[in-house]
Amino acid sequence: MARKGGNPDLRSHCFTVKEEPKPNQLLVRMSDNMYAVVKSKENPSEYVRQAIAEKMEREGEAPTPTGGDR
Repeated sequence: MARKGGNPDLRSHCFTVKEEPKPNQLLVRMSDNMYAVVKSKENPSEYVRQAIAEKMEREGEAPTPTGGDR
């Protein structure tokens, strides 16, 4: 039974699953100018992921997605 006065639309506030899990981290050193440009993006992490994926595709090392079939 739901709590009286509770949020009836609680499911809209839960975490969403992306296309695949991203459990690994990478430390990258960059200049102040490059850092400012990356941090000014709406989603800096996704911006860097896309840049790396584009470079890998150009070099014929396209990343293969794993998991994410949820």
